[in-house]
Amino acid sequence: MATNSKGHSNSPRNHSPRHNTYAMSRALTIVSWVVCAVGVFLIIFNLQPFNDNNMGLMGGIGCLVAATFIYFIGKSFGSMQARSDEGKDGIKED
Repeated sequence: MATNSKGHSNSPRNHSPRHNTYAMSRALTIVSWVVCAVGVFLIIFNLQPFNDNNMGLMGGIGCLVAATFIYFIGKSFGSMQARSDEGKDGIKED
């Protein structure tokens, strides 16, 4: 098994938590766009009759709302990790 300069293995299982957070953020962004596309698809094909008994329309609206939440949760994880990385280098005592 190959190792890097610090003696750690290069296997995909040994990624840093920072890398895992960015990968999770990217995955949540992709999932949110897929959910958004499903929501738009449901709304377009279930537009008539326009009332609260139309479950396809209500599901489409729910998908759009859920996609918004998923997207912002994914982006907040990435920004929290970036700010955490900034903080590690920011404070140095003399």
